[in-house]
Amino acid sequence: MKKWIISLSFAASMLVAASSASAESITGDIPSESSIAKFIVKHPLAKSQPQKYVTPPTSTKVGKTENTAALNSVNLVRYLTDLPQVKENKNFSNLAQNAAFLMNRNNQLAHQIPVPQGMSSTSKTYKKGAFAGLASNIGVGYYNIQQSILNGYMIDSGSNKTAIGHRKWLLNPSMRSIGFGKVGSYTDTYVFDNKAAVHQQLPGYYNWSKKDLQEPGGWGLAEKNYSNAKIAWPAQRMPIQLMTQDTPFSVSLGKNYTISDRVKITMKTSKKSVTIDSKNLKDGQHYSVSSSGYGYMNAIVWHAKLGDFKFKDNEVYTIKISGLLKNNKATKISYKVRFFDLEDSFAKPSYPTKITLKKGKSYTFSNLKRLDFTNSANVDLTVSNTKSLKKVSNYTFKSLKKGTAYVTVTNKVHHQTKKIKVVTK
Repeated sequence: MKKWIISLSFAASMLVAASSASAESITGDIPSESSIAKFIVKHPLAKSQPQKYVTPPTSTKVGKTENTAALNSVNLVRYLTDLPQVKENKNFSNLAQNAAFLMNRNNQLAHQIPVPQGMSSTSKTYKKGAFAGLASNIGVGYYNIQQSILNGYMIDSGSNKTAIGHRKWLLNPSMRSIGFGKVGSYTDTYVFDNKAAVHQQLPGYYNWSKKDLQEPGGWGLAEKNYSNAKIAWPAQRMPIQLMTQDTPFSVSLGKNYTISDRVKITMKTSKKSVTIDSKNLKDGQHYSVSSSGYGYMNAIVWHAKLGDFKFKDNEVYTIKISGLLKNNKATKISYKVRFFDLEDSFAKPSYPTKITLKKGKSYTFSNLKRLDFTNSANVDLTVSNTKSLKKVSNYTFKSLKKGTAYVTVTNKVHHQTKKIKVVTK
């Protein structure tokens, strides 16, 4: 199934001015590869697992998703960029679930959701869903919500790369709360974090505390607390599992920065250097400016020609950006992106030296899909005697008769080969 996502701007774009001078770094600390792996162990992504529900939706019931893995996915990308972690707000998730329900009823991905056939425009379900559609990242064709986040919104390629709006909402530094929903193939991630606005537009629909309703708006918080922020994606320590060949690069900038009409970006590895000149783009290159209407910050967005770079394990990219002003004075940005394979940051799996089974029983090697980024295991196995043992899958075998045989496990990721004695009783 094709996967689609649509992003929504909060306001119109901003005009900008001219530049040149001393280099600044990206805001925030850079987590180590081992700390990123530990974060994922503590906050599982469950990316290949079916969507979990507290209450499954039906043709007439909105239902309720279980959102631990979805929240973990958002907080992972925020951890990589040293942004504050966010919490799930149950009211926001209810809004998101209603929007997903409406889109599924209509079989249509839309921010402005039409009234489904047989439903009243005054019904609570429609009012909630229609409101949420205008305040969310939305997608279709994803197995679960976390896939829409990591494979969709954060990639933001294709027609989305001009604004990378989904990405900017998830990396909005002032975000405190978020919500999630999924019905059928349709997903909704509520990103506007505007409790007072929900209360005003949908009075009496939800219970809010006084503290909730007094929370300052995201735009004001971004201007107050993040006026000098510089948020880069891909992150400075970037798992290759979160990267694709067509993922655009971006740097979001706080309100003290102005983007001139001519920006130059240099991407350099030990083997190659490419320059993206906003006024002189070469064939296959991309450059755009995304307005602060997405995620409360302006951003520059770029991509080299497909094939210029491969984004491999242990590759380091030096990024240099000129054509910026900070508080009306010329400035530059310089930083490095190091790509790494998450699998190498985990302890290598251990295997038994001997397995004892009863005839007809099966054995499955577990804990091999280390990060749950895909449905395929990282191992393959062979059996020494097909009359004694039967290979069921890459990681499962079955005993057929009593006796002794051997199974050889090859772990492709960790370059391990282990011959194991199997005794069937």
